Amino acid sequence: MRKLVLVLGIVFSVLLSGCVIQDAFKDEPELTSLTGILFEQTITDDVSGTHLLTVTDAGEQTEMPLRSLSVNLSGQNYLENRVQVIGFMNEDDGVFEVTGISVVEALHEIVKDPEFIGYKNTDFGIQLEYYNNWDVNESDDSIVFTAPVDDDTELGGDEVVISQIPFMYQPTISEDGEEDNPLLVYMSENFPEVNDPDSLIHKIGLASLDAVEMEDGMDIVYYVYRSGFVYEISFVASENHDHDNMKLFAEMLAEFKFTGFTVEGETEDDAVLDEEGGEDEESTDIEEPVEEANDVVLPVLDMKFATFESLPLLFAGEYPASWYYAGSSGSSADILRHYGFSDESVEDDNELISLDVITSDIPSGSKLGNLTVVESGNTYTAYATVNERNYRVEGDKEYKDIILHIAGSIIAIED
Repeated sequence: MRKLVLVLGIVFSVLLSGCVIQDAFKDEPELTSLTGILFEQTITDDVSGTHLLTVTDAGEQTEMPLRSLSVNLSGQNYLENRVQVIGFMNEDDGVFEVTGISVVEALHEIVKDPEFIGYKNTDFGIQLEYYNNWDVNESDDSIVFTAPVDDDTELGGDEVVISQIPFMYQPTISEDGEEDNPLLVYMSENFPEVNDPDSLIHKIGLASLDAVEMEDGMDIVYYVYRSGFVYEISFVASENHDHDNMKLFAEMLAEFKFTGFTVEGETEDDAVLDEEGGEDEESTDIEEPVEEANDVVLPVLDMKFATFESLPLLFAGEYPASWYYAGSSGSSADILRHYGFSDESVEDDNELISLDVITSDIPSGSKLGNLTVVESGNTYTAYATVNERNYRVEGDKEYKDIILHIAGSIIAIED
């Protein structure tokens, strides 16, 4: 009897649980889809939910209130576009609960998040990055980046202005070999009211360039020197100044870099790519080729060469146009100035060829025209004397022909 009762109890439990399971499946909401134009509700709407979907059926329009706990209905450019929503009707308050959404038809331009993109101007010899929702206006003497105005807050319209000011100044070298700072000379000549411009120097850009920072209210100006020019990089606040644009200006400054200038007769892709490590050299637009200072026939190389000048030391030379160069003070007493050349941005450990302006005598070696050549192991050195000044060009033997070309192209330039 007990066994019968036990069996009947198990059967009854199974039947009961089956009914519960079946009822649970019946309570699972049935997903449906609706298509219409999506709007946010306003404070005057007297229906539940957060958004409205305008649905057109047989020429009649109805508005379906929506809400979602899993989808941002105001995101991804859904608003005011034709969308399809998937979900179920909440019978308690008559609101359609959205579990999925997609754009069926874009009735308005979909605005993507702004991208930080590269900008290069070889007429100014600069490059940086900026957000592509800013407007760019170029003229002969300035580049203006204008921030967009936010339609909701009406903030924006701030500007970043880059101006190129000619400043032909020849640095002077003291008896101990130290050069004065042309940037500080420019500041003293143009802003005599600034008592200590040296204290205003900050480092900016990828190459940590010296820049004098000056502020006027919400406006900020950085002055940067490059041989022959002073660059004025300004943040100009509008009447509807957006403080966030100041942060974007800082991002633009961090990516600022000097590059080569456009050379007449060349395309932008052929422009000189120079890396200014010092403050006294730049690639220049010289229409006539550099005259050879030595009676040596330079190797014929399948590459383009660009020209650089040193204004304080009054000489010019050629180097591979696709390479970079940087100048620095000498590492020993007999070196007036050191230049490093490389096929990538010049660092202390990646120079492929060096050029030193030296005060010591040229050692004995093989003669190649007026050049003196010395080979030692894998090192190849070419010496040249131009206008009673000695130059040493040195590198690995594999760059022998380029070393000879650099040494043979050195000429004196007029003050």
